[in-house]
Amino acid sequence: RQTYMPEAGSFVTFEALDSAAGGTWSGSVSPIRFVEVSMDNTTLETTPVDGGNQIELDSWSFSVVLQAG
Repeated sequence: RQTYMPEAGSFVTFEALDSAAGGTWSGSVSPIRFVEVSMDNTTLETTPVDGGNQIELDSWSFSVVLQAG
């Protein structure tokens, strides 16, 4: 399967990382680039896709409340 992973040297900083419903995930990203990778479903090893897509994001903060489900 294919998915995206942060490029080496990119940063995602978590200030809160709860696991229960009603808890919060909050933090920030520095300018970050996600690269398309293929992922082995058994080992979870990722490999960059040659010529794959990239997603670039400027710095921003996030805060979400977890829901059951």
